[in-house]
Amino acid sequence: MCSGPHPRNRQLTLSESLGLSAKRIREDNYMCSVANDIFSNPNFTWKNKCLKLSEMTTFSQTIDKYSKTDLSKVKNGSVSSEYVDAWNASYVKMPCSPHNIYHENRQPVSRWGIIERALSSPIKTVEDFRKAVLTYNARFIDDWNFKHLETALKMEPNFESLLSKIADLSLKLPQLIPQPIPLLQRNKETSLTLNQHQIACLLANAFYCTFPHRNAKSKDSEYANYPFINFGTLLSLNFENARKATVHKVLCILHYFHRIFSTDEPPQGLVTYTRRCLNKSVLFECSAVPIKSIAFGVSSTCLIEDANPDTIQVDFANRFLGGGVLHGGCVQEEILCCIRPEILVGLLFFESMESNEALIIEGAERYSRYTGYGNTFKWAGDFNEALDAKNTRDEQGRWKGTIVAIDAIVFDRRKSQFTVEPIRRELNKAYAGFSDDLAPYRPLPRVVVSGNWGCGAFGGNRELKYLIQLMACAHAGKSLAYCTFSDDKFAKRTLEVFEALCSSSCTVGQLWNILITLDVPQLNNRTIREQQLFEYSEGLQKKPFLELYRVAIDELNTVKSNSTMNALSRSFSRAQFFCFSTLRSASVKSWPTIDNPWRDKLDTSKPLTYPKNFVVSKEEFKYVEMLKPQAFVPPSPQGVEITPSGWVPPRPELSSKKPYTIVRSKNHMLPVYVIVKKKKRAEQTHGNRTLTVIKKVGGDLSALAAELEVLLKPKCEAGHFLCQVDEATQKIVIDGIFVDEVAQYLLDNGF
Repeated sequence: MCSGPHPRNRQLTLSESLGLSAKRIREDNYMCSVANDIFSNPNFTWKNKCLKLSEMTTFSQTIDKYSKTDLSKVKNGSVSSEYVDAWNASYVKMPCSPHNIYHENRQPVSRWGIIERALSSPIKTVEDFRKAVLTYNARFIDDWNFKHLETALKMEPNFESLLSKIADLSLKLPQLIPQPIPLLQRNKETSLTLNQHQIACLLANAFYCTFPHRNAKSKDSEYANYPFINFGTLLSLNFENARKATVHKVLCILHYFHRIFSTDEPPQGLVTYTRRCLNKSVLFECSAVPIKSIAFGVSSTCLIEDANPDTIQVDFANRFLGGGVLHGGCVQEEILCCIRPEILVGLLFFESMESNEALIIEGAERYSRYTGYGNTFKWAGDFNEALDAKNTRDEQGRWKGTIVAIDAIVFDRRKSQFTVEPIRRELNKAYAGFSDDLAPYRPLPRVVVSGNWGCGAFGGNRELKYLIQLMACAHAGKSLAYCTFSDDKFAKRTLEVFEALCSSSCTVGQLWNILITLDVPQLNNRTIREQQLFEYSEGLQKKPFLELYRVAIDELNTVKSNSTMNALSRSFSRAQFFCFSTLRSASVKSWPTIDNPWRDKLDTSKPLTYPKNFVVSKEEFKYVEMLKPQAFVPPSPQGVEITPSGWVPPRPELSSKKPYTIVRSKNHMLPVYVIVKKKKRAEQTHGNRTLTVIKKVGGDLSALAAELEVLLKPKCEAGHFLCQVDEATQKIVIDGIFVDEVAQYLLDNGF
């Protein structure tokens, strides 16, 4: 009898090796979140942490209109499972709707019927998966190759059996969710509660790309204001999704389903999704709430997601929830969606956010660990809420902890963020996320865990964003735990600023008036790029922000006893003027005065004369003319193999053997270029794409593309060569920078 390899000698799979690591981590008890209370978390340094809850200021707001939908009580088999359809602009258009029509052989048929037949057939491999999905998504046959899914299953073969289980779960949609799901639209405060089994069913349908009308990229499409939900692009290797990290995002999703199917009973915990709207702008300039009314903690070692669970954790969001999670994005928000996949269901019904809105997600469970960030992101095994985070559920069955998604402004001109309107907008946005006075109109956790919100690719100044979030927390009555992401120096400076604000009894309104004085010419773009708001340079002298703040706050405190609003407003204007004067004088005084000792001896009455008896020499004209630009392109040199500058002439005896042609540019150079393009809005992520373009290609373009693939594929990231042949414009576009390689190849072939 043949026996398998000895267990000790068998090579461990990725999940098994990560599982052993996770077990050791749990035994080492290293996680930030093991502390029962974030105020006792050793990774944070706290100020004012002994405040009582009664000392924290809160405000009340009138509830206008707030609608709640709870679909969680619908359990399979426990109640009537008769499906109720709502195919209109107020509800999610479900795959199982009778109005979901697909044209097969030019005949309208039920798309759900096709989905049922396709997903009921055996799905054991990626090829089976591909055939099933493209049965009802035929127009994406050239776009969805599911290479990322294939790579993920090669890394973790045990997950391959999940394909059929996910298909079976997706077909239970009419029974698990028989009631229509409302769209959580703009400017409407609404909540939706689902149980975790229903969420898994919806994500299974997203995995198999069954949701209708959700793949269009046109700005005029029906769901242009909603994120993408179908996973076709995430699972496929294409032009906009070529990162290695995408494979690990897929592993996070597969691990989530592995956890769902690992128990006999389906999960029945609840998750609540809420859209909240701020009806009118808050007058922060009139706020008398002292900064010292809240506690502030800072950590350079703890990540937001590793902080204690019963907190408000900030999602540095795109206005479309999820950002580029289904595309190439892999930063804070995308990683959060991968380790807590139940957030992804929000992509189905959350419309993009307005400037006065925030999204609240309560009870989303964390399933995965990870390492790295951006291109280095990797799935690192299982995460257990109860064991690793020491988390518990509330009375409704939700895991304790809240995710708040707030989107910051993207600043192309970084100086503009110091003007009044952007500061007010960011304050309102942060307050909308932190306050208890908006939907769902009940107390949220009392500590906000955040960090450099809106910085990085968004261009925000982290010091300004820190002050904005501190003001919003104080006005909302929440303490702030700030993660500086390994920056010890910045962590120390935030504590110094907080101590200065508390020692001078600064209020939110006073700090507002200090901030708006920063809109001055002395704060140039270079200073802002160097992140020196707390201590910036003016001329030759350093003028710390804290010094300016203390001077201005003393001026404000002289009129602190005035009780009327008019007197308070006058004091604000007075302090603002004082800060402007201080900044101006600091700038002028920073330049030393230099006196010329010969100034008094100059004869100013004597007119200036210039020599006239000079001779014009044309001997040097020939050297000057060499510096003038050419008025015409000279003909290429004949009878040379290579010029001193390195220019190589074409060799027709070699190029004529190829089935394609390359026409050189008018200055006799090869038409091979690098272009940098901004990513499209439909990709829902930021950044640029770098491409190599070969122009003026005639004949068989595909033959040249095939030769370049053989040449460049070993040099591509992960061995994936992405190329586009455009015969109409006679050009070939390659993802990446390969100008030197392509040019040398064309020269070697005589072009």
